[in-house]
Amino acid sequence: MPRVDEGSYVVEVSSVFSLDREHVGVLVRWALSTGVFLVVEPTIAFVRAPSSHRVLPLAIGVGSLISRSEPPPVRYYVVERPFWASYWRVGLRKPSFRVLDGAKVALEGTIVSLDFRDPVALVVNGLPGVHVVNKVAMPNCTPLARLKDVVVLCRSGIEYITNLVEGEAAKRVEYMAVLASSASPGPATADVDN
Repeated sequence: MPRVDEGSYVVEVSSVFSLDREHVGVLVRWALSTGVFLVVEPTIAFVRAPSSHRVLPLAIGVGSLISRSEPPPVRYYVVERPFWASYWRVGLRKPSFRVLDGAKVALEGTIVSLDFRDPVALVVNGLPGVHVVNKVAMPNCTPLARLKDVVVLCRSGIEYITNLVEGEAAKRVEYMAVLASSASPGPATADVDN
């Protein structure tokens, strides 16, 4: 696990998912252009809000971002004590993500991850509600998440494929799939230095 040094910035994933889709898009473009790190395993960090001197422990979830560059307008924290994190550097290649076309249908239920190591599947694991999907057969790919008996996320090589089109799950998958597919395979091995 690489070390994250004090003075780095952390955008915790809950802050990302509180944004609307347009602002998530702004954050993704910033992340891709600056080569930030995408957290792929949860960890704990001691951080402070930019306008505060109070240091608190914070659980950094899968999908959080770590950078040496100040993030665009979104809630973020400043690292006060070095910590270790498992992350991937994003923006190393063109993102590979697509949404399948088809007739929209609303399915109610809880999305279940089929791969406990895939960060894209993890951000939708256990997400309940009504999910809008395109009713279409998945291509030949590795299933990563399902809703009832419907595969809603899969991967073919580095490409992520989904039939989720509206709602919270679709927003989360788009955010994570774009960043994860642009990353180097496997964990990064260098300190945060962008």
